[in-house]
Amino acid sequence: MATTKKTATKTTKRKPAARKPAVRTTARKKPASRKQVQEMRSLHVFKDQDNFISLRFTKQTLYWIIISVAVLSLGIWVAILNYQIQSIYDKIDASTAANATSMHHLKDSPRAKN
Repeated sequence: MATTKKTATKTTKRKPAARKPAVRTTARKKPASRKQVQEMRSLHVFKDQDNFISLRFTKQTLYWIIISVAVLSLGIWVAILNYQIQSIYDKIDASTAANATSMHHLKDSPRAKN
């Protein structure tokens, strides 16, 4: 019995296609751009924006004043209520301490023994 051998076929590698070398260009420096005014896309007339720090009295100024006065007045009111409540507690503690000492003296008195 004869064995058969497989014959191997050799494949040749193909070279990749030659590419053109990349052309290097020098980058041009762009001149510094000046500040551009924002383009408005509405039909209303737009006036230039004011400085951030400007002293103008507006509706928002009035609203902030009202809110700050309300917050400060509520804070002062709570502080006054706290002071009044603490003074009531102090009076209760003082009267309790006075009653305790007077009861202590009554127990030690000679009349209490009779």
